[in-house]
Amino acid sequence: LKETNVTIEAGGQEIFTRKQINEIIQEQVKPGKKLMSMPVGLVKFSLPMMKLFNKNAYDKFAFFMEVLQHDTIAPQVGKMKFEDYLKMRLVK
Repeated sequence: LKETNVTIEAGGQEIFTRKQINEIIQEQVKPGKKLMSMPVGLVKFSLPMMKLFNKNAYDKFAFFMEVLQHDTIAPQVGKMKFEDYLKMRLVK
């Protein structure tokens, strides 16, 4: 976002999971295209091997996986729906 120190009151009273947010954004950016997903277990199984070859990549993926497994709920702010905000900002 180009604005700094601005609160954008978008999201309204709805609460979304990370997957739902990604699906909403995907539908706005490339309608009809599905999100790719990878089983969490497969990534967790691969992490120790990654650590042997690239500690930096391991650290990043381990952090990424930890964050992805926990939804965080921000305060419910504003009346504008998230989809409407995206439509307004992602002018095609």
